Amino acid sequence: MKNRFFRLFVLLAIATGTFLYFLFFSPVFTIKNMQVIGNEQISEQDIVAAIKGEMTTFRGDNIFLFAPAEIKRAFLGTFPQVADINLQRDFPDGLKISIKERKPVAIFCQDKICFDLDKEGTLFESGATSSDSLPEIESQIFNKEVKSGTVVLSEDVLSQILNINERLKNFGVPAEEFSVVSEQRLNSKTSEGWEIYFNLKGDTEWQLTELSALLKAKIPSQKRKNLEYVDLRFDKVFIYPEIK
Repeated sequence: MKNRFFRLFVLLAIATGTFLYFLFFSPVFTIKNMQVIGNEQISEQDIVAAIKGEMTTFRGDNIFLFAPAEIKRAFLGTFPQVADINLQRDFPDGLKISIKERKPVAIFCQDKICFDLDKEGTLFESGATSSDSLPEIESQIFNKEVKSGTVVLSEDVLSQILNINERLKNFGVPAEEFSVVSEQRLNSKTSEGWEIYFNLKGDTEWQLTELSALLKAKIPSQKRKNLEYVDLRFDKVFIYPEIK
């Protein structure tokens, strides 16, 4: 009886070991096929090479053992131009890689170093150059190192700047650049050379409405030759020099 139980135990151990070996060490479940979707700026070859490299670091390339959370974190640290990545197992030996790349909505410049900026206020591509379609922004209150992956503006502030930029285009006074002077103050330099001061903590829609009325009634284009600024930060709008 004891020998029978012993033999049964040995057979069970062998069967379990064989099964575990088949699951975790057999080439059947080694990830070989990677499908990449959603990438535009980054090549599929670079993405696959990076994922394979991270698999070597984190638990290997077995479809059951590979560590998607760790690989994702490392990948995003390497490719700041990627906003998100999703890794989905495709049994028995495949991996579906979904990439969400960052899209530039503005150019952020600091000390003559410029980066593309996404809608979340994150820098992701260095060497950006001036563009007619994207507003150029600087910040006098940002005092950290300017590098990819850094959040330089809150989504709320960036959203206000983008809205102001579009409205100024519609008014016929497009902005050449924006400067975040403080948490409250935003300066916009127009293509005509004069500036507009906005209160970011105030009602920017009211400020834009007031500006639109001024441009039509009090400071049409023929009267703006010597204009230096329009200050919309207070209950009363200030124009300098005063135009009569």
